Amino acid sequence: MATETFPYPDPPTQTDNVDGTQSYNMGVAFTVDEAVECSGVEWRVPNSVSAPAGGVHVVSLWKDGVRVRNQSFTPTPGVKQQVPFTSQGNVTLNPGEALIAAVFTVHYVFTSGAAVYPVDVPSGRATATASRLTSNGNPTDLPDVGGTAIYHVSPIIEVAEEAPPVALSGALVMPPFTLSGTLDVANPSAGGPGPAYPEHDPLNPLQAAFVTAMRADTTLMGLLPGGVNDEVREPETRDYLVLADALSLPDHTHDKYGREITQTFHIWTKSRGMKRAQTVMDRVNQLFDHRGGALSVSGHKVVLIRNEFQQVLRDPDPEWRQGLMRFRIHTEQLGE
Repeated sequence: MATETFPYPDPPTQTDNVDGTQSYNMGVAFTVDEAVECSGVEWRVPNSVSAPAGGVHVVSLWKDGVRVRNQSFTPTPGVKQQVPFTSQGNVTLNPGEALIAAVFTVHYVFTSGAAVYPVDVPSGRATATASRLTSNGNPTDLPDVGGTAIYHVSPIIEVAEEAPPVALSGALVMPPFTLSGTLDVANPSAGGPGPAYPEHDPLNPLQAAFVTAMRADTTLMGLLPGGVNDEVREPETRDYLVLADALSLPDHTHDKYGREITQTFHIWTKSRGMKRAQTVMDRVNQLFDHRGGALSVSGHKVVLIRNEFQQVLRDPDPEWRQGLMRFRIHTEQLGE
């Protein structure tokens, strides 16, 4: 645990001022902005200091006018002497408490001129606010008179030390590893041999499966007298569904070919209302959404199928309505 104290000027501007006829408690009033531990009091001892026969030096700490810690000691002239509360131990200081740290001397000694406050400890946890003094008393007297000098007295504030960086001894050893497969130098992005069979895009057999499944559904075909088509011969005056835009993207794993496909359908109904187009889309959705098993795609397995959206639009010809719906399908190639 590290410690910190108030950083008064050092060396002091006055190192000795001895009054052999009086005793004094001299110190500093201070506050803390968070709960801290105080382990003792520090005093910058003058260059010449002594006590007459029977005299003592004592450091003390007061909280809200109550003396809570004290420790007698023998001063060492000319040094910053830290006097720990060895007999009573640390004391916790809290925000809002009126705190005073002081040293009792039989010979009055102060070590700097006019006091300038506030003074903070390096961490900012404690702040010195004023000098304090009382005379012709004893160590138990509260120094409650404002002093005009810096007495170079400070509480010793405990500060947790940061853990030092961990040094690694020895060398870091990586286990050997090998690459499986063969890197295709002509195609570095290949990364390995892949499946032992060529890839076949499932788009054609998937669209054929859609058409087959829809044409086999009597309910849907009853709604579409114009049929399910890849292309429509104009002029068509009956309601119909046509395969529209499709997109096929690679979705491979390390050892299998896969595809992510979006397939759009257009539904045309000769009606001045939206209901007929919406009824057709509802039936198509019943057939395929979340029902991968409804499609038999040659050479491929339908892993997932989801309806992405559907909507009905007005056509410039007020007699017609156009329905749009799109499905997203994930497939896995079964092999050669």
